[in-house]
Amino acid sequence: FFYSTGRPVTLPESYYYISNMPFPYWEGRNKYRLPDYHRLDFGIIYEPDFLAINLKKFNKEINTGIEVSFYNVYDRRNVHTINYSTGGSEKGGGSNDATHVYEPYGISTYGFMPSFNINIQY
Repeated sequence: FFYSTGRPVTLPESYYYISNMPFPYWEGRNKYRLPDYHRLDFGIIYEPDFLAINLKKFNKEINTGIEVSFYNVYDRRNVHTINYSTGGSEKGGGSNDATHVYEPYGISTYGFMPSFNINIQY
């Protein structure tokens, strides 16, 4: 299980307008925090003796193992960073309204992800 508090971020406090163009007003650096980050990973390694390869000629043995892992078991979409869209173009919108020029949206980490590995040790 992995847990950490949210990363500090700097968000605009408000906007001021010059010639009908919005400009963000940044007050306190790292004043806000992203939501807390947590995930559960699970893995198992199986190293049976019958998969070992004995090289008698070189007096060595090659051990093999099978690993199955599950990353982010409960599929939590943790917000990793915040980006800003400009005019809604990055999110598929087409608004040129001055009030929607800087829209924050969170970028999340991976959801549930299984993996399968074969380990060979010489």
